[in-house]
Order: sequence, then C-alpha cells, then structure tokens
Amino acid sequence: MLFGIVMIISVVGVIQGGPPSAAAPTAPTSGKYELQSGQLSLTSTGTENSEKVYNVSLNYTNIVSVSVTLTWTDEANADSRHTNTPDTLGATVKSPEGEEKNGQDTKSQGSVNVKYNFTVTEKTVTQKTSKRGMGGWEVAVNVGTCGDQEPLIPDILGFRTIADSGNAYEVQISFQYYAKAKGGK
Repeated sequence: MLFGIVMIISVVGVIQGGPPSAAAPTAPTSGKYELQSGQLSLTSTGTENSEKVYNVSLNYTNIVSVSVTLTWTDEANADSRHTNTPDTLGATVKSPEGEEKNGQDTKSQGSVNVKYNFTVTEKTVTQKTSKRGMGGWEVAVNVGTCGDQEPLIPDILGFRTIADSGNAYEVQISFQYYAKAKGGK
C-alpha cells in the first residue's frame, strides 16, 4: 500500500535555510534577455513501498529547461557478517501541461534524472513570452523494495536477516529561464 504525503514547496518560499538561488547569468547574451538559473533541493526519508508527493511552483516565464534529480545512498553493511542489498527508488515528474516522465533505479548509491526541455531561445522570447513550464509541478518520490542486510552464510529461515525499512534521499530541482537583461530594452 502506498502512502502519499503532499508537501507544498514554492520556489519563491523559504526552503532548507533560504530561497533557491537565482544565480548570476549562466551565459551572457547580447540582447534584451539573458539566461538565468535557479535551483532548490530538499531531503527526506521514505519507508519501503511508499510515495511522497511534492508540489513545486515555478513562477517564471520563458523556461528553457527543468531537471529533477533524485539521489540516495543506502546504509553500510550492519557488520562483517552481513551484506546490504540495494534499494529501489524512483521519481515521477508531471509538468504543468500534464506531461509525465519518470525514472527508477536499484542501487546502493543511486541517481535518477528526469529532464524537460522547452523550445525557448533568446530570439523567441523577444517575439512572444513563453509560459510553457510555468506553474505547478508535481514530483513524486517512490521508495520501492529496500534490500535487507543478508547474512554471508545463507539463512533459509531468515532469522539472521536484518530488515531494511527505508532510505533517505535528496531531490534537486534545477531550471533555466530567460529574463530581461539589466539595461535591456
């Protein structure tokens, strides 16, 4: 049974010690617009076979790309007599337009990246503002099977197996967008 917890996160809100950075232009341009970038991250834990949903609002026009990266590291072996087996984690991302993409992996140290690209250039934004990607994004983190700590000598009854009930993870959301250049007309 999947348990859903909805957490609302706004890019303009305070997250983990401050708002996401809207960094200096990543690539200076020659006209009225320049490429800007922003990022936010969150950390949490999930129990085996659970899901947490995060609602993220990107209140920017002219979005070029949005990248969601889920990373995790499984716990170390409990002792020299056990081997930890990998965990399965995944992310499903839904854009404001309803397009859904996902990724999943089973590893002791894993990473899943889901990326959206929009056909927005400095030239196109001077002609018409793009609202693609603007608005509410939904990021669902799925913690699947969490590999147990298995004894080195097989235990057919499972008495020496140490259960793994979940995993900690980090979600990083990065985005790029065109904004009016300072001094641009």
